Amino acid sequence: MVNCLRCGKVLFPLKGKKKLNPKRKYCNEKCRSRYNSREYQREESYRVKNRKKYNKLILKNYYLNKDKWASRTITNRFLKSLIHSEKLLIKKCKECSSTEELEIHHKVYPTKIGEIIDSIFEEKIYYLCKKCHSYLNKKI
Repeated sequence: MVNCLRCGKVLFPLKGKKKLNPKRKYCNEKCRSRYNSREYQREESYRVKNRKKYNKLILKNYYLNKDKWASRTITNRFLKSLIHSEKLLIKKCKECSSTEELEIHHKVYPTKIGEIIDSIFEEKIYYLCKKCHSYLNKKI
């Protein structure tokens, strides 16, 4: 089993082919171009060189915001456990209507399932693409 170097998805043979090309390393052209970009390489090399420092920053952030981390974890597990989660939360970026690289954005951080459902209906929890999500977080 071979995984994409950037996103980690399992690679399957292309349509009409029986075997996977041994030279293939990425699931699509977008992953290939992003993996080879200088920005991604810089970020990845920083993580590798400063792994202990990076992990300490993540742990520090976790201990300062335990409720937020718990809410994110519970929301993700809840949405993955639903068979038809699309009916509850549309898998489309709220800002640009993209369907790729979606992330869940929280305006509030509920920790109970009932509160999560209410927040989704009140549009306090919704999907954003990676680009819009990072822009919105920088703006806030």
